[in-house]
Amino acid sequence: MSPYRLMSYGDDALLVEFEAELGGALPMYVAQLRETKLFSDVIPAYRSITVQFDPQSASEEQVREVITKALSNPIKLPPGPLIEVPVYYNGPDLRSAAKTLGLKPKALIEAHSTPIYDVAFLGFLPGFTFLSGLPKTLALPRLETPRLRVKPGSVGIAKAQTGIYSLPSPGGWQLLGRTPWRLFNPEATQPFRFKAADRLKFTPISKAEFDALLEHEA
Repeated sequence: MSPYRLMSYGDDALLVEFEAELGGALPMYVAQLRETKLFSDVIPAYRSITVQFDPQSASEEQVREVITKALSNPIKLPPGPLIEVPVYYNGPDLRSAAKTLGLKPKALIEAHSTPIYDVAFLGFLPGFTFLSGLPKTLALPRLETPRLRVKPGSVGIAKAQTGIYSLPSPGGWQLLGRTPWRLFNPEATQPFRFKAADRLKFTPISKAEFDALLEHEA
């Protein structure tokens, strides 16, 4: 069990804040908390879970006891599907990021596309995909001055995280490349391309392959 702090979060919620990222284990804790049926909502973030409850039905002390018991025995979930995500590694920060890390761009691409990442959660923007599993040797600082517009599908690193932008937005992550896949489609039955507990592996592709896939996604 990963160490955590359990804190009051207003009159009707508690915040579970873990000391370290949980990666693929986070959905197990979320599933166990939802299984109790006591909470009105269970909201995961990258390293925390917000648990909302009805204070008219249960006291905070009772809720704390239920959360503590649930987190001591998380539901065992099967591994999520492994999804190979095509990425054209030609981002505006690829060369400078490689230099900061003491690598050649090709070596950075290989190091970033080799691991299997866990989808920790979706947030910040609809469908923005936060991934856990970035090698510590690839951690990079955020840009001192964020960009006013980052293209959707951009794949970047910020500190110890890697992730994928789902929509055009401002952003300060260091961008290594871009996937042609559409991550968020509000008109679709399943609007989000990924979900928590999915496992992703980046597959480098050429500019021609990127253009063809981008046209197909349009």
